[in-house]
Amino acid sequence: MSERFTSTCGPYVIAGAAVIGGLLFCQTAGVCNSGSGDGVSAEKTSWKPVEWGPPDQVLVTVNGTDITRADVNEEIEAVVIGPDGYVPEDVLQSARAELTPQIKEMLITRTLLQQAADAEDVSVSEAEIEEVIEEISSRLPPDTSLDEIRTGLGISDEQWRAQLMRELRINKLLESRVTGLAVPTNEEIEAFYTDVVAANSAPDTVSLDEVRDDIATELQSRKQREAVESYIGELKGNASIVHPETGEPA
Repeated sequence: MSERFTSTCGPYVIAGAAVIGGLLFCQTAGVCNSGSGDGVSAEKTSWKPVEWGPPDQVLVTVNGTDITRADVNEEIEAVVIGPDGYVPEDVLQSARAELTPQIKEMLITRTLLQQAADAEDVSVSEAEIEEVIEEISSRLPPDTSLDEIRTGLGISDEQWRAQLMRELRINKLLESRVTGLAVPTNEEIEAFYTDVVAANSAPDTVSLDEVRDDIATELQSRKQREAVESYIGELKGNASIVHPETGEPA
């Protein structure tokens, strides 16, 4: 299987081989709950929905599509809840305060990308979904199964497949925006080597030939990120993004 395109745009990440519910954002933000952690009480509290205002409270409207408190809560829970279905109450409380702005921004971006994928009739086949599931399964630790992960996240197989479908459609949309980008030139590679590699290495320890391919890969990744960020910026610039409480643009 060919390596999938991966792009990072602020809090939003598209990575077809790494989409397991909230783990998508979790891996990016670095806020996965791995147990009690430093300064966190070891006492476990049964999982419960985050309720920070009415669940049906509309936080922002994107081209007529509402993003509610419940939508944000669902993503926060996916980030902090442990694989055993529990989360310390203080971790949950901290997540509410710290992650809400990031999660809301991520949902705005995701909504815009979903709308764009709908407008362009981007589709994903069942075979493509199965291919990604097999790839994810191959990367799991020997004693871990997808069923266990889904159970910990509190989502069904049907819900998880729907999430995969959503992310793969967005991935295809973004791939179309980076296809045909110019490959890095020798001048660009040499300039990067001089400005970054040689400038931060001991003299004569790393030659250009040794790192040429790595530099080319890095420069191509940067071009992809810039293209995707520019595209998302255009979507946001042309969108109606409004806070219902104020009626003002987000």
